[in-house]
Amino acid sequence: MTEKELNDYLASHPETLSAGPPVEGLTVDLLPGRMRAAGVVLYEGRRLHLRATGTLSVPDGRTPEFTPSEIRVGNLPLAGPVREKLCEKLEESLSAARLPDNVHVRSLEITDDSVLIYGDRY
Repeated sequence: MTEKELNDYLASHPETLSAGPPVEGLTVDLLPGRMRAAGVVLYEGRRLHLRATGTLSVPDGRTPEFTPSEIRVGNLPLAGPVREKLCEKLEESLSAARLPDNVHVRSLEITDDSVLIYGDRY
């Protein structure tokens, strides 16, 4: 799946993210071994432009999990309880996108501009 395909999918299927708190305009930028996600989150009545960098995994073979290693509001890095809350919002939104029922992922590899998904379709 290319970066463009992934972003097109997120834009055309916002319902896949409905289980988590809303992240508007969610886009991803794929980098070797990691990904950067960006979007707007409502936090305590304020619209914050977030950018998080982290890894993507599918530990149960079905539900993608994003684990952020860094999160920023604009160009400022976040720390402490605000960072934890915002990371949870972004992580829940990305993790809410389940794969189709007939797909089981064994592993994924993030390269520059694509995600290689290894698994089975049954």
